Amino acid sequence: MGQMITIDSILGTTFTGQIKEKVKVGECDGVIPEVGGNAHITGRQTFFIDPDDPLKDGFILR
Repeated sequence: MGQMITIDSILGTTFTGQIKEKVKVGECDGVIPEVGGNAHITGRQTFFIDPDDPLKDGFILR
């Protein structure tokens, strides 16, 4: 925790990341990350959520 890492991509770009805080997500362990770097808009999307979808709020793989 608190250890900054730098990731170099095959495209020559880099980003940094570190774990800022350990948290609980329900009964599961989780983290709050901090990510740094540059980003550029490459597209735009509109998402439609079916109110009857039982997974509309997401899910956790175990």
